[in-house]
Amino acid sequence: MRLRAGQGFSGAVDDRLQVVATRERAREEYLRLTDEIDEAVFDAFGMPDRLRRIIRRRMTQFPLDGNAARPRLPWEPTRKPTIKLFEPGERYH
Repeated sequence: MRLRAGQGFSGAVDDRLQVVATRERAREEYLRLTDEIDEAVFDAFGMPDRLRRIIRRRMTQFPLDGNAARPRLPWEPTRKPTIKLFEPGERYH
């Protein structure tokens, strides 16, 4: 972040804190909406509370916990997978 002419250090810090607060509000809103979507899906399938609890608990267990505990937020950059290029005569395994 570059300081604009006439802007002091505290102004830059205030701007950064505002950006962080805005991002946190957006994250909370996004997660709230995903919870609402989950509930809508549960309702659409007519799932009883017991089954909903099982699904929520299961999402916190391996191997599902890796994705459920850290959802990819729309504004975060995604990591591109590395692709192995095979040369002629090389074994594919």
